Amino acid sequence: MSYKADSRARSVIPRGYHWGNRLDLIGDPSVTVLRRDDKATVAARRSLATSVGHSIGSDRDGGIMSDRIGKEELPYTIAKDDLPYGKIAHKFEGHRYGDVDVSFFLVDSPPGGGAVLHTHPYEEIFVTLEGEATFTVGDATIEVGAGQIVVAPAGVPHKFVNSGSGPLRQVDIHPSGRIRQENILEDS
Repeated sequence: MSYKADSRARSVIPRGYHWGNRLDLIGDPSVTVLRRDDKATVAARRSLATSVGHSIGSDRDGGIMSDRIGKEELPYTIAKDDLPYGKIAHKFEGHRYGDVDVSFFLVDSPPGGGAVLHTHPYEEIFVTLEGEATFTVGDATIEVGAGQIVVAPAGVPHKFVNSGSGPLRQVDIHPSGRIRQENILEDS
């Protein structure tokens, strides 16, 4: 199946497909069509991306994935499960996705889980969606629940812990395309 591209549709490319001029599909080399990636196309794109320094993987459907999305590929939909995952959060860094100037963590922490004491050269904004957390920001201790927002100023040490009995879900926003964090060792 082929689709004619227009300026709106060209920006949204389903994973595992690519745009190309395909004489053999519709008989007109000037028409851009959307087509499913075949093994040769995936191999060629993998080789090209690797040669320019991009990490490459495959998605669930066998399509090619890069660790970076260019501005020309926006808008782009990213599944949460495709983001890197640490102990309690998925991480979105804007420089990898269209070089946007924001990053965030999607936190899903069990009781007792949280972040170590750290600082950033920019503010960090915490939006609590579900659960309860205890924040330490500088010398202040702040108890929050769902629907509350905490702002940690730039350069001020801060951390949080899930102080509730259920999961803590929050979005931790970094106004920077790259997450820059310096962890601070605490006395035991």
